[in-house]
Amino acid sequence: MNKVLLIIDMQNDFIDGSLGTPEARAVVSKVVARAAAAEPNGEALIFTQDTHTPAYLATQEGKYLPVEHCIKPSNGWEICPSLAAYAAKAVCIEKPTFGSTKLAEAVKAYDEITLVGLCTDICVISNALLLKAFYPEKHILVDSGCCAGVTPQSHENALAAMKLCQVDILAPEEGSIAAAHQLTADGKVIAAGTLEDIAYAVLQTSETTFLDMATYALLDWTDDDAQQIEQEKAAGSQWVYVADGKPVYIADEAMLKTLIRQKMAESGMQHCQIE
Repeated sequence: MNKVLLIIDMQNDFIDGSLGTPEARAVVSKVVARAAAAEPNGEALIFTQDTHTPAYLATQEGKYLPVEHCIKPSNGWEICPSLAAYAAKAVCIEKPTFGSTKLAEAVKAYDEITLVGLCTDICVISNALLLKAFYPEKHILVDSGCCAGVTPQSHENALAAMKLCQVDILAPEEGSIAAAHQLTADGKVIAAGTLEDIAYAVLQTSETTFLDMATYALLDWTDDDAQQIEQEKAAGSQWVYVADGKPVYIADEAMLKTLIRQKMAESGMQHCQIE
């Protein structure tokens, strides 16, 4: 079965920006963990981004909701930092309104479609019902534990409405995948998921390198050496390979945790913990 995870509008303005809420901030780590589980689950990833212009207040939406948000290319328009690494590898669909017909086209090849993100009662429900209208025979699900509404009550109302329209609603204990690890610093969740996911979030570098875990010697490494990397992996080599900031192979969890802490300290983040 072809499956896809849709991450709806996990943008800074909806989390801690002009339209941010405590409920939205509370689900960030859960959505990160769900994104981390997508590849092991055999799911493709698609992100959406609410996208407006500086003329937003003159639009119909702007007249009903006169709060500027997600103005491209502002920081508020960007996908939140904890999910940026996943978005960089995924299809990202910009949409000027709540639902997206482009999204309907993008999921045409998938049999199972799961939605998470923000806001349950606006863009999640809009796209879930739009997709149900386009594809009445596809299995469409919403992971309620990875969504947040404008208010807790409107979140619940939206879930009930989608359920009546035969969208499967996963309860938090059914759908949300707990992160194997969480990286926190300065009292904030920086990243969640596997150690590889966390490392990808913090090891941002413009060069392609490999790291000797025994000595932390950082050496030049090129894409042409990918075959040798695979040979080293097969031989059980105790190395971590980092390509454009993404670990390709990790052999020692303790050493990787040490590396992550060092990188966080270099960036000025304090009280770093990996749980």
